[in-house]
Amino acid sequence: METDKHDKHDEPANRPGRRPRLGREQTVAALVSSARALFAERGPDSVSLRDVAQHAGVNHGLIHHYIGGREDLIRAVLDVSERETLEAVRTASDPLDALARLRSEEQRSMDYVRLVSWLALSNRAPSSFQERSSALDAAVSLGAQDSAEVREAFAIAIAQLLGWELFGAFALRAAGIDGDPADHRGAVHRIIDDYMRSATELPDDPS
Repeated sequence: METDKHDKHDEPANRPGRRPRLGREQTVAALVSSARALFAERGPDSVSLRDVAQHAGVNHGLIHHYIGGREDLIRAVLDVSERETLEAVRTASDPLDALARLRSEEQRSMDYVRLVSWLALSNRAPSSFQERSSALDAAVSLGAQDSAEVREAFAIAIAQLLGWELFGAFALRAAGIDGDPADHRGAVHRIIDDYMRSATELPDDPS
């Protein structure tokens, strides 16, 4: 027997006054984007999964359904950052160009820098959230050799770049210098680039 009644699951998702229903991919992207912003602002341990769901405008249960728990969500945020960084360095011409693109990504998205800082301050083991970086692998592969010394040089350079973004203002103040750390990035980058040229056996910059 036919009926005019519809199952509640078949109701149009885009009827007036109702938020359009998102697909799985869109939902995960919205959750990761919201988590990235909230984790960076408050620290991951001060943000509930309900906070993330509310910020993203999706049902709280979908976090567990599509992603998992808090640590899974943190890893999902870091995975997105890793993919963005890999895309940025994929077409670099040499290790220094790759490093320049890495620091541009960091400056473009301080959320990553802040989130990693929160994770470090929470005494999480790096192995719990940081895998071997495919972006760093790509950067190293652009050099004349892939060795422990070259990888160490990249690790040191990245730590210096992250440190300047976080602590540059304090370091300048301690040195008796007033000003914005951004105004001194050029000097920081030149020092790091000189170090990287030596470590990766690149020729000196003629300029």
